[in-house]
Amino acid sequence: MVGRPRIFFFWLKKKTKIITTGLTYKADKCVNIKDYVTTLPKDEPIVFVCGAFAHGQADLSICDEEIAISEYPLSGSVVCGKVCCAFEDLWGIL
Repeated sequence: MVGRPRIFFFWLKKKTKIITTGLTYKADKCVNIKDYVTTLPKDEPIVFVCGAFAHGQADLSICDEEIAISEYPLSGSVVCGKVCCAFEDLWGIL
């Protein structure tokens, strides 16, 4: 598994399936993140790769899927906040 970050090797030792989702506004599939997280498996680890950079871009080739959560570019902090809020709503965290 060339090119995967080190955290993947930890999970691979445990034989855990990892769902990886790349977040970029350039993706063909634009979703409502609150609806999207409800479709994810509840018993498997989920990894989001955020493609928000001031310079350069993320290597999303390690991802199973690429999605956009907005039709417009968002800062990394906004993207991470939206993902966290979606999971808070899903899990009923106030």
